Amino acid sequence: MKTEIDGVEILSLEVVLYGERSNTDEVDLGAVTLTHEGREYILDVTQSFTCTGDGFTQIECRLERDDDTFPDCKYDLTAVDLMLGDVDATFYISSDLPVEEINLFVRQGDCTKAIDVVQE
Repeated sequence: MKTEIDGVEILSLEVVLYGERSNTDEVDLGAVTLTHEGREYILDVTQSFTCTGDGFTQIECRLERDDDTFPDCKYDLTAVDLMLGDVDATFYISSDLPVEEINLFVRQGDCTKAIDVVQE
């Protein structure tokens, strides 16, 4: 299922952790909150894929809107906010390994954009 915000396709959220995750390392993935000038949108992780190597763990997350979990969200962020605005993006993640970086990838037409995300 393709997730879109006002015509902008949400491709994936990618998390890079410093260190290679073992079977005992805990990782709890939550939701991405996007805000700009009072408008907001929340996307919850529905599926994730993990790979390790070269001293890092990479987690690719699929995201979807979840009205049941976040009923108070206005879901009024626009395509202009995402593609041209300075969107504030936070992601809840709890991990035994430190977070190196988090990026949200979005696409409108032929233009793909990476949005820097801050750990909540």
